[in-house]
Amino acid sequence: MLFGSKKEAIRFLKYNADAIEEETGKRPVRAYYCCHCCGWHLTSKPNSYGRTDLIKRFGPELGQKIYEIIFPLISKGTTITGGMSRKLKELTGSEHEIYIRFG
Repeated sequence: MLFGSKKEAIRFLKYNADAIEEETGKRPVRAYYCCHCCGWHLTSKPNSYGRTDLIKRFGPELGQKIYEIIFPLISKGTTITGGMSRKLKELTGSEHEIYIRFG
């Protein structure tokens, strides 16, 4: 589903989350902006790029470092993988395409 604004997506989520969960088995929990279609969508994946989540996952030092790198990217609306690829290219001076694989 595509929404024209975050407010519209959240309103839909508020009134339809139960029905979506009943139909699909997944409960939408948040809206996110899609750079590809310039619209808003719903997802059942919780946002796990918050400072606390990263520190829990990676420890205090590394979690804080990761957060300091990705927070400005998220704030600008950059995708995590796209922003990290650019940052890695910048740090390594590489002109080659860099692919990041999670999981």
